[in-house]
Amino acid sequence: MRLPEDLKKLISEQNVTAEFIQRSQQLGINTLHDMMHADLPALKRNTYFNYIWYADMLSLLKKHSLLSQFQEKQL
Repeated sequence: MRLPEDLKKLISEQNVTAEFIQRSQQLGINTLHDMMHADLPALKRNTYFNYIWYADMLSLLKKHSLLSQFQEKQL
């Protein structure tokens, strides 16, 4: 299956802070695809997870019009 171009985008190439990039990498998230398919309960158990990072992640998904899709997957 071919990924839509937006999902291939690297987190490190987005307009986000270096701290967000580092924390994303520590959580094993390197692309928007990784975010969209993340196991949220597992992420929350990870010591690198925090709600500031999570809020920034949701903002990034919203910027790429992926937030509603992400929310639907989490239900």
